[in-house]
Amino acid sequence: MVAEAESRGEVAASQAGSTTGWIAGHAPSLAAAGAGQLARLVRDTHRADLAPVRDAVLAGTVSVPAGLTVCSEFAALRHRLVDEAAPTVLAGMLELAASHGSPGVRRLRPALLAAYGMDGELQKDADQAARLVALTRGLVDELGSVTYRLTLDPEGAAVLEAAIGPLSAPTPDPRGGRDLRDPALRRGEALIEVCRRVAAAAAVAEATDRPIGAPKATLLLTMHHDDLAQRLGAATVLGSAASGTLVAPETARKLACDAQVIPAVLGRTGEILDLGRASRLASAAQLTTLWFRDRGCTFPGCDVPAHWCDAHHASTGSTAAGPTSATSPCCADDITRSPIETACMHPSRPLRSCGT
Repeated sequence: MVAEAESRGEVAASQAGSTTGWIAGHAPSLAAAGAGQLARLVRDTHRADLAPVRDAVLAGTVSVPAGLTVCSEFAALRHRLVDEAAPTVLAGMLELAASHGSPGVRRLRPALLAAYGMDGELQKDADQAARLVALTRGLVDELGSVTYRLTLDPEGAAVLEAAIGPLSAPTPDPRGGRDLRDPALRRGEALIEVCRRVAAAAAVAEATDRPIGAPKATLLLTMHHDDLAQRLGAATVLGSAASGTLVAPETARKLACDAQVIPAVLGRTGEILDLGRASRLASAAQLTTLWFRDRGCTFPGCDVPAHWCDAHHASTGSTAAGPTSATSPCCADDITRSPIETACMHPSRPLRSCGT
Protein backbone atom coordinates (compact mmCIF):
# COMPACT_ATOMS: atom_id res chain seq x y z
CA MET A 1 0.00 0.00 0.00
CA VAL A 2 2.79 2.42 0.84
CA ALA A 3 4.60 1.68 -2.42
CA GLU A 4 1.39 2.20 -4.40
CA ALA A 5 0.65 5.44 -2.57
CA GLU A 6 4.10 6.74 -3.50
CA SER A 7 3.81 5.69 -7.15
CA ARG A 8 0.35 7.30 -7.53
CA GLY A 9 1.45 10.55 -5.91
CA GLU A 10 -0.77 10.17 -2.86
CA VAL A 11 2.11 10.83 -0.48
CA ALA A 12 3.33 13.90 -2.38
CA ALA A 13 -0.17 15.36 -2.55
CA SER A 14 -0.83 14.85 1.18
CA GLN A 15 -0.04 17.22 4.02
CA ALA A 16 2.22 14.62 5.67
CA GLY A 17 5.42 16.05 4.20
CA SER A 18 7.13 12.63 3.96
CA THR A 19 6.42 8.97 3.49
CA THR A 20 7.09 8.39 7.18
CA GLY A 21 4.52 11.02 8.13
CA TRP A 22 1.99 9.57 5.66
CA ILE A 23 2.42 6.10 7.18
CA ALA A 24 2.08 7.46 10.71
CA GLY A 25 -1.15 9.22 9.74
CA HIS A 26 -2.72 6.14 8.15
CA ALA A 27 -1.34 3.57 10.59
CA PRO A 28 -1.34 5.28 14.01
CA SER A 29 -0.75 1.96 15.76
CA LEU A 30 2.80 1.96 14.38
CA ALA A 31 5.43 3.55 16.56
CA ALA A 32 7.43 6.37 15.04
CA ALA A 33 10.40 4.10 14.52
CA GLY A 34 8.20 1.50 12.81
CA ALA A 35 6.84 4.03 10.35
CA GLY A 36 10.34 5.19 9.48
CA GLN A 37 11.57 1.63 9.00
CA LEU A 38 8.66 0.80 6.72
CA ALA A 39 9.29 3.91 4.63
CA ARG A 40 12.97 3.04 4.22
CA LEU A 41 12.16 -0.56 3.30
CA VAL A 42 9.74 0.55 0.57
CA ARG A 43 12.44 2.84 -0.83
CA ASP A 44 15.23 0.25 -0.60
CA THR A 45 13.27 -2.63 -2.16
CA HIS A 46 12.23 -0.56 -5.17
CA ARG A 47 15.30 -1.99 -6.95
CA ALA A 48 14.64 -5.11 -8.99
CA ASP A 49 17.49 -7.12 -7.44
CA LEU A 50 15.97 -6.60 -3.97
CA ALA A 51 12.48 -7.75 -4.96
CA PRO A 52 12.99 -11.04 -3.04
CA VAL A 53 13.34 -9.00 0.17
CA ARG A 54 10.06 -7.23 -0.53
CA ASP A 55 8.36 -10.57 -1.26
CA ALA A 56 9.67 -12.12 1.96
CA VAL A 57 8.38 -9.21 4.05
CA LEU A 58 4.98 -9.29 2.33
CA ALA A 59 4.79 -13.05 2.94
CA GLY A 60 5.45 -12.48 6.63
CA THR A 61 8.55 -14.70 6.78
CA VAL A 62 10.90 -11.75 7.38
CA SER A 63 10.19 -8.78 9.64
CA VAL A 64 10.57 -5.18 8.48
CA PRO A 65 13.71 -4.55 10.64
CA ALA A 66 15.30 -7.80 9.43
CA GLY A 67 14.45 -6.88 5.83
CA LEU A 68 16.21 -3.54 6.28
CA THR A 69 19.26 -5.35 7.63
CA VAL A 70 19.29 -7.65 4.60
CA CYS A 71 19.12 -4.61 2.30
CA SER A 72 21.98 -2.81 4.05
CA GLU A 73 24.19 -5.90 4.32
CA PHE A 74 23.59 -6.86 0.70
CA ALA A 75 24.40 -3.32 -0.42
CA ALA A 76 27.64 -3.44 1.56
CA LEU A 77 28.63 -6.82 0.07
CA ARG A 78 27.30 -6.60 -3.49
CA HIS A 79 30.36 -4.96 -5.03
CA ARG A 80 32.67 -7.35 -3.16
CA LEU A 81 31.13 -10.57 -4.48
CA VAL A 82 31.77 -12.49 -7.65
CA ASP A 83 28.96 -11.57 -10.05
CA GLU A 84 27.21 -14.92 -10.26
CA ALA A 85 27.00 -15.25 -6.45
CA ALA A 86 24.68 -12.32 -5.76
CA PRO A 87 21.34 -14.23 -5.95
CA THR A 88 22.71 -17.05 -3.79
CA VAL A 89 24.01 -14.62 -1.17
CA LEU A 90 20.69 -12.74 -1.03
CA ALA A 91 18.76 -16.00 -0.66
CA GLY A 92 21.06 -17.06 2.18
CA MET A 93 20.57 -13.75 3.95
CA LEU A 94 16.78 -14.03 3.71
CA GLU A 95 16.84 -17.58 5.02
CA LEU A 96 18.88 -16.52 8.04
CA ALA A 97 16.75 -13.41 8.55
CA ALA A 98 13.66 -15.60 8.79
CA SER A 99 15.19 -17.83 11.46
CA HIS A 100 17.60 -15.54 13.37
CA GLY A 101 16.56 -11.99 12.56
CA SER A 102 18.91 -9.04 12.08
CA PRO A 103 21.72 -10.31 14.38
CA GLY A 104 22.01 -13.53 12.39
CA VAL A 105 22.28 -11.63 9.09
CA ARG A 106 25.05 -9.38 10.43
CA ARG A 107 27.06 -12.37 11.67
CA LEU A 108 26.89 -13.93 8.22
CA ARG A 109 29.15 -11.38 6.49
CA PRO A 110 32.54 -13.11 7.09
CA ALA A 111 31.21 -16.48 5.93
CA LEU A 112 29.72 -14.94 2.78
CA LEU A 113 32.97 -13.14 1.95
CA ALA A 114 34.93 -16.34 2.50
CA ALA A 115 32.66 -18.39 0.25
CA TYR A 116 31.57 -15.91 -2.42
CA GLY A 117 33.78 -12.85 -2.10
CA MET A 118 36.39 -11.74 -4.59
CA ASP A 119 39.99 -12.62 -3.81
CA GLY A 120 41.35 -10.80 -0.79
CA GLU A 121 38.07 -9.27 0.42
CA LEU A 122 37.90 -11.22 3.70
CA GLN A 123 41.58 -10.55 4.34
CA LYS A 124 40.98 -6.84 3.74
CA ASP A 125 38.40 -6.82 6.54
CA ALA A 126 40.75 -8.76 8.82
CA ASP A 127 43.59 -6.30 8.20
CA GLN A 128 41.33 -3.35 8.89
CA ALA A 129 40.05 -4.96 12.13
CA ALA A 130 43.65 -5.59 13.23
CA ARG A 131 44.36 -1.86 13.03
CA LEU A 132 41.51 -1.23 15.50
CA VAL A 133 42.91 -3.44 18.26
CA ALA A 134 43.18 -1.35 21.42
CA LEU A 135 43.24 -1.54 25.21
CA THR A 136 42.42 1.67 27.07
CA ARG A 137 44.01 2.73 30.31
CA GLY A 138 42.03 1.75 33.38
CA LEU A 139 39.33 4.07 34.70
CA VAL A 140 39.17 3.92 38.50
CA ASP A 141 35.87 4.43 40.33
CA GLU A 142 35.23 5.43 43.94
CA LEU A 143 35.46 1.80 45.12
CA GLY A 144 38.84 1.27 43.52
CA SER A 145 37.47 -0.95 40.76
CA VAL A 146 39.22 -0.42 37.44
CA THR A 147 37.38 -0.57 34.11
CA TYR A 148 39.20 -1.26 30.82
CA ARG A 149 37.84 -1.22 27.31
CA LEU A 150 39.28 -3.88 25.02
CA THR A 151 38.81 -4.07 21.24
CA LEU A 152 40.08 -7.15 19.40
CA ASP A 153 40.11 -8.43 15.85
CA PRO A 154 38.86 -12.01 15.16
CA GLU A 155 42.36 -13.43 15.54
CA GLY A 156 42.94 -11.72 18.87
CA ALA A 157 39.51 -12.72 20.16
CA ALA A 158 40.17 -16.35 19.24
CA VAL A 159 43.53 -16.32 21.04
CA LEU A 160 41.98 -14.69 24.12
CA GLU A 161 39.14 -17.21 24.29
CA ALA A 162 41.56 -20.11 23.84
CA ALA A 163 43.68 -18.79 26.71
CA ILE A 164 40.95 -18.07 29.25
CA GLY A 165 38.45 -20.73 28.21
CA PRO A 166 39.63 -23.68 30.32
CA LEU A 167 40.25 -21.41 33.32
CA SER A 168 36.77 -19.88 33.14
CA ALA A 169 34.86 -23.16 33.35
CA PRO A 170 32.53 -23.56 36.37
CA THR A 171 34.39 -25.16 39.28
CA PRO A 172 32.28 -27.00 41.89
CA ASP A 173 33.39 -26.92 45.50
CA PRO A 174 34.85 -30.10 47.10
CA ARG A 175 31.39 -31.15 48.33
CA GLY A 176 29.90 -30.92 44.85
CA GLY A 177 28.15 -27.60 45.33
CA ARG A 178 27.58 -25.37 42.33
CA ASP A 179 29.95 -22.60 41.33
CA LEU A 180 28.17 -19.39 42.38
CA ARG A 181 30.36 -17.06 40.33
CA ASP A 182 28.64 -15.54 37.32
CA PRO A 183 30.27 -16.02 33.88
CA ALA A 184 31.63 -12.46 33.75
CA LEU A 185 33.45 -12.94 37.09
CA ARG A 186 34.85 -16.30 36.01
CA ARG A 187 36.15 -14.82 32.75
CA GLY A 188 37.71 -11.84 34.53
CA GLU A 189 39.48 -14.05 37.04
CA ALA A 190 40.64 -16.34 34.23
CA LEU A 191 42.23 -13.41 32.39
CA ILE A 192 44.05 -12.32 35.55
CA GLU A 193 45.29 -15.88 36.06
CA VAL A 194 46.60 -16.05 32.49
CA CYS A 195 48.52 -12.80 33.04
CA ARG A 196 49.95 -14.15 36.31
CA ARG A 197 51.13 -17.36 34.67
CA VAL A 198 52.76 -15.50 31.78
CA ALA A 199 54.50 -13.14 34.17
CA ALA A 200 55.69 -16.04 36.33
CA ALA A 201 56.99 -17.94 33.31
CA ALA A 202 58.82 -14.86 32.08
CA ALA A 203 60.42 -14.39 35.50
CA VAL A 204 61.60 -18.01 35.53
CA ALA A 205 62.96 -17.69 32.02
CA GLU A 206 64.91 -14.56 32.98
CA ALA A 207 66.28 -16.10 36.18
CA THR A 208 67.36 -19.35 34.50
CA ASP A 209 68.41 -17.74 31.22
CA ARG A 210 66.14 -20.17 29.38
CA PRO A 211 63.55 -19.27 26.78
CA ILE A 212 59.93 -20.08 27.47
CA GLY A 213 59.29 -23.23 25.50
CA ALA A 214 55.63 -23.93 26.19
CA PRO A 215 52.97 -22.08 24.21
CA LYS A 216 50.79 -19.62 26.15
CA ALA A 217 47.57 -20.87 24.61
CA THR A 218 46.55 -23.55 22.14
CA LEU A 219 44.47 -22.16 19.29
CA LEU A 220 42.74 -24.89 17.29
CA LEU A 221 41.86 -24.06 13.68
CA THR A 222 40.49 -26.13 10.84
CA MET A 223 40.99 -25.24 7.20
CA HIS A 224 41.08 -27.13 3.93
CA HIS A 225 44.67 -27.66 2.86
CA ASP A 226 44.08 -26.40 -0.68
CA ASP A 227 42.52 -23.19 0.67
CA LEU A 228 45.50 -22.65 2.96
CA ALA A 229 47.96 -23.21 0.12
CA GLN A 230 46.07 -20.98 -2.33
CA ARG A 231 45.16 -18.28 0.24
CA LEU A 232 41.42 -18.82 -0.26
CA GLY A 233 38.42 -19.29 2.01
CA ALA A 234 38.91 -19.01 5.74
CA ALA A 235 39.99 -21.02 8.79
CA THR A 236 37.42 -21.85 11.47
CA VAL A 237 38.15 -21.61 15.20
CA LEU A 238 37.26 -24.70 17.25
CA GLY A 239 36.98 -25.58 20.90
CA SER A 240 36.64 -22.24 22.69
CA ALA A 241 33.86 -19.73 23.23
CA ALA A 242 35.03 -18.20 19.93
CA SER A 243 34.19 -21.47 18.14
CA GLY A 244 32.91 -20.78 14.63
CA THR A 245 34.85 -17.52 14.24
CA LEU A 246 36.37 -17.23 10.77
CA VAL A 247 40.04 -16.32 10.41
CA ALA A 248 41.17 -14.81 7.10
CA PRO A 249 43.53 -16.95 4.99
CA GLU A 250 46.67 -14.80 5.28
CA THR A 251 46.10 -14.55 9.04
CA ALA A 252 45.79 -18.34 9.22
CA ARG A 253 49.08 -18.74 7.33
CA LYS A 254 50.77 -16.36 9.77
CA LEU A 255 49.39 -18.31 12.73
CA ALA A 256 50.57 -21.57 11.22
CA CYS A 257 54.10 -20.14 11.19
CA ASP A 258 54.35 -17.92 14.25
CA ALA A 259 52.09 -19.79 16.66
CA GLN A 260 53.42 -23.27 15.86
CA VAL A 261 50.03 -24.51 14.74
CA ILE A 262 50.62 -28.06 13.52
CA PRO A 263 48.48 -29.38 10.65
CA ALA A 264 46.65 -32.64 11.28
CA VAL A 265 45.37 -35.04 8.63
CA LEU A 266 42.43 -37.09 9.95
CA GLY A 267 41.02 -40.22 8.36
CA ARG A 268 37.32 -40.31 7.55
CA THR A 269 36.65 -42.95 10.21
CA GLY A 270 39.41 -41.92 12.62
CA GLU A 271 41.16 -45.27 12.12
CA ILE A 272 44.61 -43.89 12.99
CA LEU A 273 43.41 -42.98 16.48
CA ASP A 274 41.72 -46.32 17.23
CA LEU A 275 43.45 -47.73 20.33
CA GLY A 276 41.17 -50.75 20.86
CA ARG A 277 40.72 -51.83 24.48
CA ALA A 278 44.35 -51.24 25.40
CA SER A 279 43.47 -47.79 26.67
CA ARG A 280 40.04 -47.06 28.14
CA LEU A 281 40.46 -43.29 28.46
CA ALA A 282 40.70 -40.99 25.48
CA SER A 283 44.15 -39.82 24.49
CA ALA A 284 45.02 -36.19 23.84
CA ALA A 285 44.90 -36.86 20.09
CA GLN A 286 41.46 -38.46 20.40
CA LEU A 287 40.20 -35.54 22.46
CA THR A 288 41.35 -33.14 19.75
CA THR A 289 39.52 -35.26 17.18
CA LEU A 290 36.34 -35.06 19.26
CA TRP A 291 36.67 -31.26 19.27
CA PHE A 292 36.68 -31.39 15.47
CA ARG A 293 33.77 -33.80 15.31
CA ASP A 294 31.41 -32.59 18.06
CA ARG A 295 32.38 -28.89 18.31
CA GLY A 296 31.15 -28.85 21.92
CA CYS A 297 28.93 -30.67 24.39
CA THR A 298 26.77 -33.33 22.71
CA PHE A 299 23.89 -32.94 25.18
CA PRO A 300 20.86 -31.71 23.17
CA GLY A 301 20.52 -27.95 23.41
CA CYS A 302 23.79 -27.44 25.32
CA ASP A 303 26.17 -24.77 24.00
CA VAL A 304 29.08 -25.37 26.40
CA PRO A 305 32.39 -25.06 24.47
CA ALA A 306 34.49 -28.14 23.88
CA HIS A 307 37.29 -27.19 26.27
CA TRP A 308 34.83 -27.44 29.19
CA CYS A 309 34.02 -31.03 28.21
CA ASP A 310 35.44 -34.49 28.85
CA ALA A 311 35.44 -37.42 26.45
CA HIS A 312 32.95 -40.10 27.51
CA HIS A 313 31.64 -43.30 26.01
CA ALA A 314 28.13 -42.97 24.67
CA SER A 315 27.20 -46.08 26.67
CA THR A 316 26.57 -45.45 30.37
CA GLY A 317 29.01 -46.72 32.93
CA SER A 318 32.79 -46.53 33.08
CA THR A 319 33.24 -50.21 32.15
CA ALA A 320 31.15 -50.15 29.00
CA ALA A 321 32.36 -52.71 26.52
CA GLY A 322 33.88 -51.70 23.22
CA PRO A 323 37.02 -49.97 21.99
CA THR A 324 38.08 -46.47 22.88
CA SER A 325 38.20 -44.87 19.45
CA ALA A 326 37.30 -41.59 17.85
CA THR A 327 33.97 -43.07 16.76
CA SER A 328 32.78 -44.27 20.16
CA PRO A 329 33.29 -41.51 22.80
CA CYS A 330 31.22 -38.36 22.88
CA CYS A 331 32.35 -34.89 23.82
CA ALA A 332 29.99 -34.13 26.68
CA ASP A 333 29.86 -31.64 29.50
CA ASP A 334 31.65 -32.70 32.66
CA ILE A 335 28.58 -31.97 34.80
CA THR A 336 25.97 -34.72 35.05
CA ARG A 337 22.47 -33.76 34.05
CA SER A 338 20.38 -36.82 33.29
CA PRO A 339 21.04 -40.54 32.68
CA ILE A 340 20.97 -40.54 28.88
CA GLU A 341 23.57 -42.21 26.73
CA THR A 342 25.40 -39.03 25.72
CA ALA A 343 25.51 -37.54 29.24
CA CYS A 344 28.63 -37.73 31.35
CA MET A 345 28.08 -40.08 34.28
CA HIS A 346 29.64 -39.00 37.56
CA PRO A 347 27.75 -40.92 40.27
CA SER A 348 29.54 -39.05 43.07
CA ARG A 349 28.10 -35.71 41.96
CA PRO A 350 24.49 -34.54 42.29
CA LEU A 351 22.48 -33.81 39.19
CA ARG A 352 22.99 -30.19 38.17
CA SER A 353 22.19 -28.10 35.18
CA CYS A 354 24.83 -27.61 32.50
CA GLY A 355 27.06 -24.57 32.76
CA THR A 356 26.72 -24.01 36.51
